[in-house]
Amino acid sequence: MPKGLEKLNLSHNLYCGFILIRKNTIPSLKELDMSHNDLQAVYIHEALYRILLSYNDLTIACFNHENLRYLDISYNLHMPSEVCFEPTQIDTVIREGVAEGERLVGPISVRYYKPIK
Repeated sequence: MPKGLEKLNLSHNLYCGFILIRKNTIPSLKELDMSHNDLQAVYIHEALYRILLSYNDLTIACFNHENLRYLDISYNLHMPSEVCFEPTQIDTVIREGVAEGERLVGPISVRYYKPIK
């Protein structure tokens, strides 16, 4: 990757399976767009500001949400309501078509939230 890369747009490709971005592999990266692919799992350990993952087939999405301000996970129809990131710590989460409209529950809030059956 070029030094100083801040935005990476890999949308509308034929990526499938899973993506893993380890911490300090692209330290200057601020924004990642992987929308409109066929990803099932995403693991991002870099502290990004903006992540776009709409229109995939995600069931797992794990992020370092230290700096994350904007997340679009809309239209991932198989994504469950319990997620491994904390949605309450992200300024904007776009999630239409996710978890059948249920509230997203992260690792911190799962202690306080019990779904009504």
